[in-house]
Amino acid sequence: MKPLATFIMRGWPQAVTVITFTALAVTISPLLIPLLWVSAAAVGLVGLRLGVVRGLQVIAASTALLAVLLVLALSQSAWGVVTWVVWWSLALVVATVLRVKVSLAAAVEAIGILVGLGLVAFHIAVGDPAAWWSAQFAAMFGDDVQGPVADLRQMMMASAGIMTQATAISLLASQVLGLLLARHWQAVLYNPGGFRGEFHSLRFDMRWSLLVVVLVVASWFTRQPMLADLAGLSVLIYALQGLAVLHALGGARKLPRYWMILIYAPMVLLFTAAVQLLALLGLVDTWLDLRKRMGAEAG
Repeated sequence: MKPLATFIMRGWPQAVTVITFTALAVTISPLLIPLLWVSAAAVGLVGLRLGVVRGLQVIAASTALLAVLLVLALSQSAWGVVTWVVWWSLALVVATVLRVKVSLAAAVEAIGILVGLGLVAFHIAVGDPAAWWSAQFAAMFGDDVQGPVADLRQMMMASAGIMTQATAISLLASQVLGLLLARHWQAVLYNPGGFRGEFHSLRFDMRWSLLVVVLVVASWFTRQPMLADLAGLSVLIYALQGLAVLHALGGARKLPRYWMILIYAPMVLLFTAAVQLLALLGLVDTWLDLRKRMGAEAG
């Protein structure tokens, strides 16, 4: 994807083009949802390389252009751009954290904090998230549906209890992927090979590991929905460190790249269990520094 990164960095018109039209594509077709990462990564790359002011400029220009396209091309309300402004702004904030702190861990932690605060605010605002989601699904489908639509309605209603956590996890994962892609692009263009070492050494602060344990244990004993949702977010963050450990060990042992298929395939088939195991590996690495013990610190 180096040509795309090069195109983005040619100037603000090119950056705005990529940011805007990836967002428009997702708006037109949910099947193109992976372009969310590209849109966030384009904002992040500008922020990482050129700073927050230039990042705000391309967000402002992209907002104006997307609002016009929504009205003229899709006959939608220009207010639909608000969600995208939030999305791009979040990407710029975490890219700025990475630019200032020069720490991938700090940037990921910032994403976790922001999404976690949003999750808490949602719980406080709606009171009972499961009931809120049930009401949304009921309004969406109505009560007189039949056949496959009725089955879909029942399935959606049954998932109401996990929708808040699933939405927050999707937001967190998408922003993290956008950040990683932006950092990878920056390394490809200006620091070849730099991203590999940075990701392989990803390690969160010991205090975060204690917070994860507290949240998970508290959610088990209290069965409190908000604690359970926060615990799910924290586990996903540590799963990223677990992945970094595996990549570092594979690099240190000179294993062929395709061996990671053995890691990623279970994540697709058994997502929850795979994430939990990776998070456990990440926690153990925080406490025992597995990469140092196995000689894979810079693998």
